[in-house]
Parts: sequence; structure tokens; C-alpha cells
Amino acid sequence: MKSSWFAWWCAHADGAAKAGFAASMIYLFAAALYAAMLGGSWGSIPDKTAALVDKAARSVGFAIDKIVIQGRVHMREAEVMDALGATAESSILSFDAQQTQKKILAIGWVKSAEIQRIWPSTVVVAIAERVPFALWRKDGQTYAIDAEGVVLGPVKPDELAGLPRIQGEGAPSAARAMLDAVNAHRTVKAKFQDAERMSSRRWDVILAGGVRVKLPENASDAVASLEILLREGNLPLAEIASIDLRAPGQAAISARSDTKDARQQILSAAAQGQTAPR
Repeated sequence: MKSSWFAWWCAHADGAAKAGFAASMIYLFAAALYAAMLGGSWGSIPDKTAALVDKAARSVGFAIDKIVIQGRVHMREAEVMDALGATAESSILSFDAQQTQKKILAIGWVKSAEIQRIWPSTVVVAIAERVPFALWRKDGQTYAIDAEGVVLGPVKPDELAGLPRIQGEGAPSAARAMLDAVNAHRTVKAKFQDAERMSSRRWDVILAGGVRVKLPENASDAVASLEILLREGNLPLAEIASIDLRAPGQAAISARSDTKDARQQILSAAAQGQTAPR
């Protein structure tokens, strides 16, 4: 009985040839399974088979050994690596780019993300970050937010120090309209220190020195009035505790103390700027 060519080859081939043949078969099998994965059927491969193929792929040079992260500016690299999970223990074949993309997009800082596999062993993560717009303080923690009110993630108190600071429930989603009004008026912007969302309805703006300005729900006209008061009213801010602009066309000023000198300065400013002292 004649032996098959495969039996003859096994009997006469040297070790290197056999190893090369085995590696080639593993590669071809892995490539076939990869094609199946691209067609959406990778999840249907039995776990034991998938694990065996993954191990074989890693053994012949397809283990992920390089991860390139592009576009990261403010977010921590560890956040991306956490989303990638145990990637370093996987082969390029079994790496699930779509699932990884979903995890990375769930990170607040990330506006968009693309995942690319570069054979045989590299994963490239290209990120576009959201732009920080303000800092929101809540429960003793500081968070960066973007102009759309998306909470990007926690930051250290001294990070992004040039951004305006806000606080209060519902502040992120309402911040842009208020800060746009503030930024449109040079004097108000220069003296702006903080803003607090009150009852999720309106804002109090805190000026340098601690003066609290109470704004109505629709704040744009009131901020314009505040600009005129600060620029032309010669207000003694060191003597003022608060300015209430909630009533249209009126400004009620409260003194820090009830001393005669403080009240006289405020009365003088009120006479010039048509404000009402309290």
C-alpha cells in the first residue's frame, strides 16, 4: 500500500521544515478566522476554539506588543489603557476594535475615537478630545466641562487655572449662556471670579473681592446693566456685599457693614448710577 505524500513528507522533512509548515498552517487558519470575524461571525466561534487560535496566533508573532495613543492632551493615559483592558494578553486577531471603541467613547473627555489594527502586533488609538470650557465644583471635587455641558472628568484644583469656575446643581448645562454674556462685557469679565447656579433656575455671579451679584433667570440684560454699573457707577466694591439685579431696570445694593462711611459711599454711587441702597 502506497503511503500518502503527507506521510512521506513527515518521515523525511527536518525539524525546521516541520515547524515552518505548522506555523504556516496556523497563520492560514488564523487568517480564515479573521476573515470570519470581519464578516461578523467571530462571536459565534466556540470559546475553546477562539482561545486556542488566539494562543497559536500569539505564539507565531501576532501578540499585541505595541499600543499607540494619538490625540491625548488632557485625559490621563491610564483611562485609555483601562478601556483597552487586557489587550497586551491578546493577539491582533482576537482584539475587538469595535468593543474597545465603545469603551473609549464612554470616557467623558473623548469626542471621537478610531481604532486601527496594524499587523502583525500594533494597535493605534486615535482620539479627538473635547475642549474644556469651565471648571465645575461639586461635593468637594473639581470637574472639567465642555461648552455643551458634558462633564469631561475630574481635575486637580490647580489644573486649567485659566478657566471660569462654576458651582451648583445643574450648572454645567446652563453655563454657556451665562458665561457668553459675561465674556461679552469687558469689565464684568475682568472682575468675574465664580458663579453659582441657584435652584437650577438662575445664577449668582461672584466678583473679585467676594461681591455677589444676583442675576435673573434671563441674565443677558442684567449682565449688560452690571457692566454699566461697574464701568460708570464708581461703586465702592470693598464696601458692597451684594448687588441684586433680579428686578428689571433696578439694582439693589447691600453693604458689608452698616457703618455711616460705608452707607455714604454706596449712597453716593447710587445717586450717580440710579441704584437703590439697602
